[in-house]
Amino acid sequence: MFHAAFFWGLVLIGAGGLPMGLSADPGPDPFRLDMCDTRETRGWSFYCRPPEPAVEEEDPVPEVAAPPPAPEAEPEEPEFPATEEMMAFRAYVDELKYRAVLDPTEENVRAYIEVQQAMIDQAGHFTDQWQRIIFKTPELSALDDFPMSSMGIGVYQDQMKAARDETFRQVATEAGIIFIFEDDATCGLCRAQGEVLSQMEEWYGVSILAVSRDGGRNEWFPEAVADDGRLADLGLADYPAPTMALAVPQTGEVAVMGTGLLTADEILDRTFVITQIPVGERY
Repeated sequence: MFHAAFFWGLVLIGAGGLPMGLSADPGPDPFRLDMCDTRETRGWSFYCRPPEPAVEEEDPVPEVAAPPPAPEAEPEEPEFPATEEMMAFRAYVDELKYRAVLDPTEENVRAYIEVQQAMIDQAGHFTDQWQRIIFKTPELSALDDFPMSSMGIGVYQDQMKAARDETFRQVATEAGIIFIFEDDATCGLCRAQGEVLSQMEEWYGVSILAVSRDGGRNEWFPEAVADDGRLADLGLADYPAPTMALAVPQTGEVAVMGTGLLTADEILDRTFVITQIPVGERY
C-alpha cells in the first residue's frame, strides 16, 4: 500500500505540479508516472481530461453580395373590371336588403330604399341611351322587321298572310299533305282536323293524302286509305294521330308539319317556315 503523502506526490507530479520540499530540477533522468497516457491508468486519475479535438481550418467562404431587393409588384388590374364592380354592387345591395329584413329599423329600411331608387335611376339612364342609339342605327332595330305598334302589327300581319298564301299555293303545285288519322269515334281531333284540311283542299287546291292508322274512317275523307306499312317506310309510324306532313312525290322528301289539331293559319305559317326560311334565321 502506498503511503498517502507519496501517493499525492505522484498525483501532483503527473498533473505537472511540484510537491513542497522537492527540487524543480530532478536531474537528467527524472522519475515520471504518466497516469493519463494509458487507458488502464487513466481511470484512476480524476483530473485527466480528454484531449481537445484538433480544429480543422475551413476554407474561407467567399462573400457573396446580397441580391438587391425585388421591386414591389404593382397590383394587377382586374381582367373584367366592370363585372367585378357590378358583382360588388350586387353584394352591397343584398347586404342592405338582408340587413333591413333582419333588423327593420328606420335607418336600415331607408338605406335599402335609397339604393333601390339609385338602381332605378341608373336603369333609366341606360334605357334612354339605348333608345337614342336605336333611333339613329336602323340595323340594330328589330322594329323594322317586327313592328310593335297596333297599326304596324296589322300591316305586318297582312303582309305575312299574303306571303304565306302565295307560298302555300306554290307549294301545292309540287307537294301534298299527308294526313294521318284514326277513326272519328275514338279521335275527335282527327275529325276536326279533317274538316280544316278539307277546306284548305278546296281553297288552295292542295292534294291531301289521308291515311288511317287503325283502318277507321274520317267523315271528311271517306276515300282515305288504310296504312299497309307505308308509314313505317316514311318514318311516320310512331307519330300520334292526327299528324300532318308535307310530301314531295318527285323527290320523296317528307317534312313533318306537326301533330295535334292545327288551324289553317298554323298550317300556312309552318309551310312557309319549312320551305322558305333557312334553319337558324327565323328570329
